[in-house]
Amino acid sequence: MYKFLALLSLFFIASGIEANNTFVDQRDVNIIGIVKEISAPNILKIETLRDGQRQYFWVELAQVDFGEDRDTKCRKEPIQSHHNRLERGVNRLVFNKNDDNACLRMHDWLDEKTVSIEVTEWSQPILKGFVFLGSKNINYDLITKGWYPVDYRQTRDASLALLEKEARCERVGIWQSKKGNPVEDLKCQH
Repeated sequence: MYKFLALLSLFFIASGIEANNTFVDQRDVNIIGIVKEISAPNILKIETLRDGQRQYFWVELAQVDFGEDRDTKCRKEPIQSHHNRLERGVNRLVFNKNDDNACLRMHDWLDEKTVSIEVTEWSQPILKGFVFLGSKNINYDLITKGWYPVDYRQTRDASLALLEKEARCERVGIWQSKKGNPVEDLKCQH
């Protein structure tokens, strides 16, 4: 009987020690704020108001492969708004081709907009997650519009692969150059 009680007490002691080592992350996984800066096409600075104080978070968009654009440093303010980026040519208006870059697209789309963030990774100093503008998932929308492919190093999500395939087959964004390529056309047959 004493051995049984001793074994039982050891079990409870060991359980108590294990319970003290358990860590539960109780940080909020949902952040709502305003996009204050786009430092790179994949990194946004979000301003929130918590407990009456302004807080800033840097958020990296998850599961999108930004490729070379990942290293692009965006200016804090664009030179001109998207609608005013026209240059005068000889007797005609010409769209400035240099303005078709990732920073300006993201700035025109998200700057000073209220977004919600679903945090997937609390890495420091930059969080990772999904950005929502209203009910629209920005991460997925970047893939749907054909601006970027899926980052298969981060995910093997079949729904993202289908979004990318749809953009490829519709030849939108970066997939426009695949038009008329027989190998690509075969991939798009159902």
